[in-house]
Amino acid sequence: MIEEFQEALAQFDKSNYLQIAIADIYFKFPDSCKYPNLCVKIDDFGLINPLEGRTVATLPEIHLANYLKAEIIYHDAAVIKDTIDGYMCREHLFRLYTLRNDAKKSDQELLQQLYKTYSNSLYGKLSQGISERRMYNTRDGATKRLPKSAITNSYYASMTTGLIRAALSSVIVALDELIDEGYNYKIISATTDGLLYGIDETVVPLKATLDVEHAKYNYSSVFEVLQDGYKKFHQFERVDPLLASRLSKFPSLELLKISHESWDDPEYIEIKHVANRVLNIKTRGQVGMYEESGKSICTLLAKAGHKVQGSQDEQAQWILNHYKDARIEKYSFTTLSNIQEIINEYSPIDDLVSIPQERIISLDYDYKRYPINAHDTAPHRDINQ
Repeated sequence: MIEEFQEALAQFDKSNYLQIAIADIYFKFPDSCKYPNLCVKIDDFGLINPLEGRTVATLPEIHLANYLKAEIIYHDAAVIKDTIDGYMCREHLFRLYTLRNDAKKSDQELLQQLYKTYSNSLYGKLSQGISERRMYNTRDGATKRLPKSAITNSYYASMTTGLIRAALSSVIVALDELIDEGYNYKIISATTDGLLYGIDETVVPLKATLDVEHAKYNYSSVFEVLQDGYKKFHQFERVDPLLASRLSKFPSLELLKISHESWDDPEYIEIKHVANRVLNIKTRGQVGMYEESGKSICTLLAKAGHKVQGSQDEQAQWILNHYKDARIEKYSFTTLSNIQEIINEYSPIDDLVSIPQERIISLDYDYKRYPINAHDTAPHRDINQ
């Protein structure tokens, strides 16, 4: 199977079809590699991206690792031949995709969120029961291991996540190459399927980046458009043509582009937020502000898991204020009772009610971004870098 995998690998950048193929490998990236793309799972922690290790990776991920000049030793591999005619769930997904787009165009936010959740849950069912996960069973009143679903398939699930990881890593690699060439880009944060980066204003002025399409509004001020909440920006290729031109050499991104175009959707990369001042705290903790003529508005908010009340601007200010805390602080919030509390005969809670809670405010800089050997002397790093 290793030979078949290597054959599929050699054809990957020449094909518009994603071959289902995975391999158990040992890898070692050059010491100069700043963004190694292969993941290793650490028990009780999650995934890390070391320079060296052993992992099971998909075809797109290993292709990008080769691009980054990683040394790879194969221990085993699997290549799945076509067993069905056509694409799995394609018609059903296209139907959901169309319904969600229609809901977006008619400003039916709740409906489009429901279709988004429905679509995403399909992947959840593909991967259900592959890794052990325990859930509370209301019928039995006990916590049990979540079983496999009727469509659980570890190969399809692995390829789904592997392609997206490879695509996201490809964008990071392309940005890093531009930085090495002297362009003033900045990689700020990346997680799951999204990236936050600073754009080179000598190549693309910020105003051009913020040149929103006035399909509903006719404001001359970009600030007023953002304040109104309308965030339909120009297509990515038009906003940042330099970066877009560099992405075409990465086959994972080309596959995503082809798949979107097959559904008459040119936006395989979508601009979701724009800001000209950003505080990056940790993986899921960012505050982005857009400032113009002495006015300021929050355009990006990831709250690092905290439940904050108020408008988006008020929530952003709460995070900005507590980020500067010199000591550990706590805050109070309310949450709804869960089903276990309601049906437990020894619990005083017998209905869906609001329960007050208290939590420590955790907005410290995420130092795990710079893992070191515990016996080494750690270099000093400015938390604002």
